[in-house]
This record gives sequence, C-alpha cells and structure tokens, in this order.
Amino acid sequence: MKLSGPLVTLRQSTIRDLELVHRLWLEPGVRRFLFDDRPLSAAEARTYLQQSDTSFRTHGYGLWLAFVQGHEGLVGFSGLMASPSASPSLIVGVAPILWRRGLATEAATLVLEFAFDELSLGEVLADVDEPNTPSIRLLTRLGFNQLRRGVVEGRPLLYFGMSRERWCGPTKR
Repeated sequence: MKLSGPLVTLRQSTIRDLELVHRLWLEPGVRRFLFDDRPLSAAEARTYLQQSDTSFRTHGYGLWLAFVQGHEGLVGFSGLMASPSASPSLIVGVAPILWRRGLATEAATLVLEFAFDELSLGEVLADVDEPNTPSIRLLTRLGFNQLRRGVVEGRPLLYFGMSRERWCGPTKR
C-alpha cells in the first residue's frame, strides 16, 4: 500500500526493511525523542516492524516508510501505532539531514488523510516529549489539540488529539 504527496511517497513497511529502518532509528536526531535517546537493537527494530505488519493486517494501518524522489533510500517514516485501550497514535520522523523541508508535515498529513478518509477512524492521538518543540509545532500546525500533560519515567510528555470531525469538517463524515 502506498500513499503519495507532492514531495513524499509512503509505502507500507515490511520485515525486509529491517536494515534500512534500524539504521535510521540509530541516528541520534531521530532516536533522541522517539526512543528516549536509547539506541535500539536490531531485534527491537524487528519487533516494531512485526507489530506494524500485524497492525496492518488487523487494523488496516501501521508504519509507512518515507521516500523522496531524487534522494537515495529511506528518508523517514510515519504511521499509526495501535493501542489496546485507546485510539491509534501518530508517529513520524525524518532523517536529520532533511529536516525543515516540510517532509514530516506531508508524511503525517498523508497518514491522517488515510486514517480519517479511508479508515473513518474517529480519533488519532499523539504524544510528544515536552522538550521536542519541532514535533509540538508540527502537531499544532496539523490542527491537533493538546489534551493533557504527564510525566512518564521522569520525562514530561504532552498528549494531543485530533478528531475525525475536526480534520474533515462537520459536513464530511
């Protein structure tokens, strides 16, 4: 499954992407807030990809990998992570060399359009480390509302939400 915009093409991740994904997730700028600055092992990255594959089969969504025409290889990712007790959570990241080019915004927008327009999800959530101001700006720009603040393992987190009605407008249900 592919999602495409003017800059970014997203395709569904598979276990065959393990090396590419693991390499990107080891980049300090990517893992700083995504994995609390902890380098992930290849086995942990494999588990995330397997969970994504299961989520695609079960829920119709998971982790997409981002590619940009004219740039070699994987440039980022965006997707929805399933939660057993809540709505799915948006996840997005871009290789630091390509920051500030609108790629994260476009990738997240493609995923949200799919979530609300194709899957008719009622809500998408997101959580962000409070010091991660670029991601907070991204969520605000996309129209997410801040729901609450919390602290997990000593790290301050901000929780955001986007309803289908807010994304699509009151006339498009």
